[in-house]
Amino acid sequence: MRACSIRGSICTVRACTPLEVVSDQGKVKKVYNNQDAKTPLERLVQLNEQALVTFKPGTKLDDLVAQANAKTDLQAAQEMQKAKAELFELFNKPKA
Repeated sequence: MRACSIRGSICTVRACTPLEVVSDQGKVKKVYNNQDAKTPLERLVQLNEQALVTFKPGTKLDDLVAQANAKTDLQAAQEMQKAKAELFELFNKPKA
């Protein structure tokens, strides 16, 4: 599983949809099932229940869930946009 990360935090809102490839007579058709769409955090919880994921020492699933619930989606998006703007300002500064 791959999750996006910005400054050490996991993206908990962007939905991930598993892809099913169906081949009919040599044609490849990509099928996305909307009922299977999960955020990376939801998928991480599911994999943890199946004992298919291990965490780094000091990282707990409860801490990640608490971090995800600490802010609304809008607050997290605004903070990310602010951080991206600050980062891009570093690239666009004129050289003295």
